[in-house]
Amino acid sequence: MTNIPTPHTPWIRSAGIAVGLSVIVTVLVMAFLWPSVTATVHNVPLAVAGPSAQATHVEAALKKAAPGTFAFTTIGDRAAAVRLIEERKDYDAIVVGANPELLTATAANPTIAQLLGQLAPQLQAQVTAAATAQHVPAAAIPRVV
Repeated sequence: MTNIPTPHTPWIRSAGIAVGLSVIVTVLVMAFLWPSVTATVHNVPLAVAGPSAQATHVEAALKKAAPGTFAFTTIGDRAAAVRLIEERKDYDAIVVGANPELLTATAANPTIAQLLGQLAPQLQAQVTAAATAQHVPAAAIPRVV
């Protein structure tokens, strides 16, 4: 009775399979992660409500700060801004005037909501600077909510 040795898997073949599977997994992970890394925000519909001169000033400041990010709709008042958001024609709205406000659609894209949330302090700085230039007392300066 002779013992026939069973053949062993060669190390080179095992290493090749491991490297090949590692490459496949890496390519799959990159395929799913790549869009989130390279995605940018473009032409987000944003309403600017209020007096024409102030709305134009806000639009110009946003175009300078984030070129190509927003597609503006200029409207007359807060009610029209709310209507546009409810009809999903605009993601958000900036209301300028006596009571400046940033209106956000609660069901909108979280990335865009975060981007617009970061704009509130900049809008407050503009309101404060304009009020200070007109010698408005600090207690009377409107707050952006």
